[in-house]
Amino acid sequence: MNYESTTFLFRNGTDDYTLWVVDLSKTELSRISRSNLTILGNLDDLMEQIPIGYKESDMNRQPYLLKPKRSQFALCTIPAPIALLRKHFRQGFSSRGDKETILYEAAEFHGVCV
Repeated sequence: MNYESTTFLFRNGTDDYTLWVVDLSKTELSRISRSNLTILGNLDDLMEQIPIGYKESDMNRQPYLLKPKRSQFALCTIPAPIALLRKHFRQGFSSRGDKETILYEAAEFHGVCV
């Protein structure tokens, strides 16, 4: 089965973000890539547009799929099959920090300059 490293962003607070990188199968990725809403722009601006998740449980926060698109990024809301995300919750790696930290980590992971 072919896997692809996939990045998700969560916004926990005003200047508190989580970047989660996990390998998903091509089938799983195509299922969640059918987004309800996709916005394009520079990563800094896109991060500001993520609503703050006020849920107590990490698994109840809305994940946003982050995909590089040439010199920009696409941020996609996903019709999150939460069961799929729970299945992979303990896999991959995540980083939590302020906007600047996560901005640079996401850019570095995707091999782009910010």
